[in-house]
Amino acid sequence: MTAPVRWRWGEDEATRAVDRALAAGSEVVLHESGRRRIARVDGPRGVLLVKRFRVGSGPHPWRDRVRSLAGAGPGEAEARTLADREKVARVLLNRIADRDYLQLDSTVSYAAQRRSVTTTDAERASTSPYNTYTHRGMPPGPIANPGLVSIQAALTPATGTWRYFVAVNPETGETKFANTFAEHEKNVALFQAWCRAHPGKC
Repeated sequence: MTAPVRWRWGEDEATRAVDRALAAGSEVVLHESGRRRIARVDGPRGVLLVKRFRVGSGPHPWRDRVRSLAGAGPGEAEARTLADREKVARVLLNRIADRDYLQLDSTVSYAAQRRSVTTTDAERASTSPYNTYTHRGMPPGPIANPGLVSIQAALTPATGTWRYFVAVNPETGETKFANTFAEHEKNVALFQAWCRAHPGKC
């Protein structure tokens, strides 16, 4: 998996050197001690840089590296801002704690191998392990190529009791979060109204 950051190379860069730098720059190092380090490549000749940030001394929210990347995937696919991606991470953790289905359309779209704001009944009935309507917990791997912001959001989830979220304006990325299903249904109605006002966008 190649980190979705800006890569700049000189014309004389050898293919093998580029491959090595891509691999090193895409490596995500997760320390259980509470300090997280994210490595990336930047600069005219692929200089390896490391971005450090504190996330507190609490337990690691995802337990290991693969789950961290899987946890970052939905935020990358379904939210625009760091704040919203941190809330998405909290929604996932809250639902996992309740042993509830995550019911993410982004995972269904990934399983169906198409990018779409909405999904069909048939797609949501898929037996794919990436279908979070039919399988509890996180999918077996990332559904998107999460960038630094999404990984940071997964490692520093917001504090809250939200259990639902929906993008009510897919063009701007405006996303609403809800604690109860009744609240969520009102937000879904806003999304559906947006879709009716924008034919062909959903």
